[in-house]
Amino acid sequence: MTTITDLFCAARKFVATVLIISAASVCAQAQFSSGSTGADGDFNPTASQTIIVPDSGVFNFKTVNIPIGVIITFLRNAKNTPLVILATGDVTIAGTISVAGRDGGNGNGGFGGPGGFSGGTGASGFDIFNGQPGDGPGGGGGGVANTDTSQTGSGGGGGGHASVGDSSASGNFVASGGQRYGTSTLQPLIGGSGGGG
Repeated sequence: MTTITDLFCAARKFVATVLIISAASVCAQAQFSSGSTGADGDFNPTASQTIIVPDSGVFNFKTVNIPIGVIITFLRNAKNTPLVILATGDVTIAGTISVAGRDGGNGNGGFGGPGGFSGGTGASGFDIFNGQPGDGPGGGGGGVANTDTSQTGSGGGGGGHASVGDSSASGNFVASGGQRYGTSTLQPLIGGSGGGG
């Protein structure tokens, strides 16, 4: 015959078991491995700097600490691989990490940041040639030229990525924004597309 004491003891054992399983679950969830080998040591810059991304695109740090006021600018490498920063320990970014592309110049589109795509070449002034679309799967449409000297054509459309790029319009001329591709979580890692010239 089961007594109240037996039920109370069984209930205590059940609660104790649930607490142990819950504690184990919390400990298991706190574990995370980025896959870093730690081969690049600690990254603790004290001044702003520019770094070319290695050919592999991957940094294997132990810890990362970028303090307030420090800007770390990563430039694309010859292979244009995306930048991946891994760490075995703490990562603190109070400063800035920049992977921005470069502005285009006269007669050429700007280079994209690491893993990103370049912008299209623009037309010059009142030209009969349209601007070129940006590179990449979501490249922005090229600007539309206008031979009427009383008005200019449109600028290029913005490059797309996790959302559609902005369109550019001037009068009756419209350059479409680039299409959406990739995901907002950036996995898989694909760089942003270039805007149209």
